[in-house]
Amino acid sequence: MKRIALLLLSLFVLVGCTTKMPSLDTGFKQGLSKPVSQSTNHKKRFMRYYTPPHVGVKKADTNSTLFTVEGFDVLMRLSIDKIVSENFDYDKKSETEKTQDPVFEDSASYIDIQDETRNMKVRIYKMNEYYAIFLNNESVDMLALVPGTNVSITLESMVDILKTGVINKDVVVSAYSNKEISNYDSTYSEFFEQTPPETGTLKDMYEQLNPNRD
Repeated sequence: MKRIALLLLSLFVLVGCTTKMPSLDTGFKQGLSKPVSQSTNHKKRFMRYYTPPHVGVKKADTNSTLFTVEGFDVLMRLSIDKIVSENFDYDKKSETEKTQDPVFEDSASYIDIQDETRNMKVRIYKMNEYYAIFLNNESVDMLALVPGTNVSITLESMVDILKTGVINKDVVVSAYSNKEISNYDSTYSEFFEQTPPETGTLKDMYEQLNPNRD
C-alpha cells in the first residue's frame, strides 16, 4: 500500500512539473500589449524596422530579411504588389482555396512606430510536429515554422518587429511601377530550402495565402 502511494505521489510530481505549451494566442496578445519601440535599428532601401536584442539577423536582401529566434528562422518579406497596387491598377490573383484550416486565427488593430493605426492578421497551421505561423499587415508578410514550445516567443517577436516597420512607399512605387514584380530573391529561397522535408507543402501554403507574390 505504501509503495502504491509513493508511486501515485511520483506520478503527481512528474505531471505537475511537466512544461505546458502556452496557448497559441499567448504570443500574439503579448506582442500587441508591449510598448512599441520608438526607434529602429535596421535600415534598408525600402524599409526600416526594430529587432529586439534576442532576435538575430541571418540574411537580408532588398525585399526580404531572414531572422533567427531561439535557433529557428523567421522570414519577413515586403509586400511590394500591395504597395504598388495602391497607386496603380495591377492585375491580382484571387485567393485560392486553402489546403487546410488554421488551428488559430486572429486579427487586431495597433498603433505603429509612427503613431498610425494599422491592422495585422495572424494564422497558425499545424504541420506534423511543427506550427507554421503566418503574420501580415498591409505592407509586410512574415512566416515561421517552429515546434509548439517555440510558438509563443516566435509570434511575440514577429509582432514586435511588424509594429515598428516603416515603409518607404514612394521609393517602392518608383522602383517597381514599370517593371514586373518578383519576390523570389535568395533570402526567400533559402528559407524554404531549410524547412524540414516533411513540411514540403509550406511553400505552396504560403503562396496560396499570399496569391499576389508571383
